[in-house]
Amino acid sequence: MKDFTESDRYEYDLTAQSIVLDVGAHKGTFAGNINSKYGCHVMCYEPVKEFFDITRARFSATDDVCVFHYGLGREPRTEVFKIKGDMTGRFAEGPEQEVLIVGIRDELLSLGNPQVDLIKINIEGGEYELLEAILDLNLAGMFRDIQVQFHGCIPDAVERRDAIRARLGRTHHLTYDCPFIWENWRRT
Repeated sequence: MKDFTESDRYEYDLTAQSIVLDVGAHKGTFAGNINSKYGCHVMCYEPVKEFFDITRARFSATDDVCVFHYGLGREPRTEVFKIKGDMTGRFAEGPEQEVLIVGIRDELLSLGNPQVDLIKINIEGGEYELLEAILDLNLAGMFRDIQVQFHGCIPDAVERRDAIRARLGRTHHLTYDCPFIWENWRRT
């Protein structure tokens, strides 16, 4: 495994036919960079209205990037997020906003159960629930690469991360790891 550099987040074997899910799109920076580099199809998930509007406007002139006004989790629900810049979510501090969460299984079904070349997950503590759902529902094999930023803002973060990593290791191998910054898992 190589040492992590920020450029690793954009080095994948992607083509114009590749499907990328950007979960926690924020203002669309990752989606824009990965789409510009490969011309791939990117599905952006951003439940916070302000960031959804920015991301939707950013990609209004392209058909390659779709922006959805909801987040992904284990099951569908509404939830209250606190808004504090790029640290927005259940575990943040700040003004509150009700957001919509869609279940990962339902979302993949609505997309036609595609093979996803890359899923980028940066959802401020929600990554534990989402990855545990992917593993519990036996969906990990649908993702070639899983790029995730784990956050330490939740109880038992280290233990939950360790448990998720052990389970991911059954179907994927680690290609880079900068703990609680970024790591990538590639399907074996």
